[in-house]
Amino acid sequence: MKDYPPSLVLKEDIWYHSTNTFLGFFGNNFFKYRYGYTYVKLNLAYFLFSLLSFFCKQN
Repeated sequence: MKDYPPSLVLKEDIWYHSTNTFLGFFGNNFFKYRYGYTYVKLNLAYFLFSLLSFFCKQN
């Protein structure tokens, strides 16, 4: 994806993730941590996933 001015980045990321959630998490954008927004979202998803797998191992 092309680089946007900082004022448009957050808006573009919200649009990208709300319309293409699957592609947003598993596509080309997966390792592009732009301005921290995508990074925080992926960190939260990874935390919830590891929490879920932890509880599955407990049973």
